[in-house]
Amino acid sequence: MIFKGFCYLAIENIGVKGAVYMCDNIGSSEMNCELKVVNMSEEAFNDALFFSKKIAETENLFEQYRYKRASLVFFCVSAEARLNSLILENLKKIVLITSLKEKDKEELETWLGMLTNEKENEVPKGYSTIVLRLNRFLLKSINMRAVRKNDEQIPEFEKYVKLSNVRNAVAHYSYRNFKQAYKEIDMWINDAPDIIQNLFSKYYELVEDNELYYTKDVTGNKQSLDEFLKWFIKREPWVIE
Repeated sequence: MIFKGFCYLAIENIGVKGAVYMCDNIGSSEMNCELKVVNMSEEAFNDALFFSKKIAETENLFEQYRYKRASLVFFCVSAEARLNSLILENLKKIVLITSLKEKDKEELETWLGMLTNEKENEVPKGYSTIVLRLNRFLLKSINMRAVRKNDEQIPEFEKYVKLSNVRNAVAHYSYRNFKQAYKEIDMWINDAPDIIQNLFSKYYELVEDNELYYTKDVTGNKQSLDEFLKWFIKREPWVIE
């Protein structure tokens, strides 16, 4: 029997990346396969730029709103795919630090267990809220210092939260969201690339400055800022090979 199909192979320690085998003649004595590395964050950011560009290519109002909604959603998909990857990468490293307090170590190991268990849908309490994912889970995965409600907030995080709120206004639309979903969406699409770039620039800065439980040799930035940001600094869609 000859047919076409594909299978997905997860690769450890590759962050938001994975690999897809595209195979012909599955089940026969000869099978030709091509391995493609995939990266949801990069692909979604490229999608967002693609749909953003399509907005100007039509005068039809409803087509424009279609592209605006798609662009906004994909910008957030890209940012949060990368965010989730960074949290997971950091947790895998920080739980190995011997100077962690036992209570902290148990908490981080619990988070790590939940986020790596593909059979369970449960995530750590509060993880689904972008405010907590940034101010608690991301920050504690860097240096164990969460930002609480009454603390001084991080402007780059706050700006992304606002962008995410507009995405939610579209994804969970009700009449009270009309202003965000229809009148303010253009502004947020225009600002989204810079908001996301600034978010991850701030993350890079925080990792560089961390001094608490580990050194840069253990969990620090091994890439330059431009290399780390890579696709987030692009402003035109591109062909992914």
